[in-house]
Amino acid sequence: HVFNLDWIKANTPVDWPRRIAIVSTVLIVLLVGMVGFSLYWQSQQDRAQAFIDEFRSTTDPNARVTSLAGLFDLPGFEEEAQQLFYEELTPEDRLALFNSADPQAVGPQLITVVQGLYTGLENNERDNAMLRAMLQPLQKVDDPRSVNLQVGIEQWLEGHKFYDQEQYRQAVSAYDVAIRLNDRNPGIYFDRGIAYVGLGDFDRALVDFEAVLRLDENRRARVEQVIINTLQDFHIPAQR
Repeated sequence: HVFNLDWIKANTPVDWPRRIAIVSTVLIVLLVGMVGFSLYWQSQQDRAQAFIDEFRSTTDPNARVTSLAGLFDLPGFEEEAQQLFYEELTPEDRLALFNSADPQAVGPQLITVVQGLYTGLENNERDNAMLRAMLQPLQKVDDPRSVNLQVGIEQWLEGHKFYDQEQYRQAVSAYDVAIRLNDRNPGIYFDRGIAYVGLGDFDRALVDFEAVLRLDENRRARVEQVIINTLQDFHIPAQR
C-alpha cells in the first residue's frame, strides 16, 4: 500500500532529456504549422489581390463576373467581393454587369456572384431592380442551382409585391417558398417578419426577427427600429 503510484511518481527521477525532446518536438510542430498557415494565407491574399486587380483593370462584364466569383470562392474574402461590387461600380454599372454578362460563358460564376450578393438586398426600388437584373441571366443558365436560385428570387420579389399592396398573407406565403429554397437569407426572414407584423401576428414576427439576428448581426438596428415602431403603432406595452 505504501509503494503506490503516488509514491512512484514522487520518487522517480525526472527524465529531463526526454521532456526536453517532447517539448522541442511540440514546438517544432507548432512552428511548422504556423509557417504553413502563414504561407497559405499569403497565397490566398495574393490570389485575392489578383482577382481585385483584374476586376479594376477591365470593363468586360464576363471578366468582372469571373473575378468576383473568384473572390467569393476564397474563404474569408466574401466581404472584399461585396465591397468591390458596391464601391467600385455605380448603381447603373451594377445592373449592367448582369444585363451584359454572357450566361453561356460564365454561368457557374454568375450563380456564385448572385448567391454572394442577393442576400444583402432589401425591399426598395433600387434593390428590387437589382434582383430583377440578376434573374435575367439566371434564366439562361442550365444548372440546377440556377433553377433554385431563380425561383427563390422570383418568390422573394412576389412577396415584395404583395406586401406593398398590403396583402400580407399572400406575402407570407411567397416568403415561405423563398425560405424553403434558402433558409440562410436574413433578408427574407426580415421581410416575412414585417409581413407578420402587418397581420398582427407578433409572436411569429419575433421568431423571424431572431432568425435575422442569428444570420446577420449587422441588421440589429433595423430590427430594433421595426419593433419600436410596432410597439408605438399598435400601442403595445413595452414589457410584452
